[in-house]
Amino acid sequence: MKVKADFVTNSSTTSFVAWGVMVGYDKLREHSLLLDLMYERYVNWSKQHDRDVISMDDWVKDLACEHELKQWLDAVLTNSKSELQTCRVPDDCNLYIGISPFNMRDDETFGNFKKRIEESLSKLGLPTNAGHIEEAWSDY
Repeated sequence: MKVKADFVTNSSTTSFVAWGVMVGYDKLREHSLLLDLMYERYVNWSKQHDRDVISMDDWVKDLACEHELKQWLDAVLTNSKSELQTCRVPDDCNLYIGISPFNMRDDETFGNFKKRIEESLSKLGLPTNAGHIEEAWSDY
């Protein structure tokens, strides 16, 4: 019988596979259409929860971190019933935005799938030069 005397860890791996684009958080903070949509979600949320509403300039300054920015963008995408999904890789200054290839319709060609993604990105004023995204990282 063998006994393991070393330290044993359980690690988990997270991955994101999509067809889409990578956008820097600095670019998102300058993106007027997305900021308008995110601020609108913030105002609606604040009113629903009986909170004070601050000006858009103050709200943008108060966005403490990339995680908070991603949360508001996710709220916009959910509210608009967009198929786009976001992914934030830890310790990265970029956000990945796209649609999983697993969401390709049975009767859809790959060309039509890419066109659907590019149209979804275009509606939000995002770059439409979609490509394959495959990211994975471990949580230690």
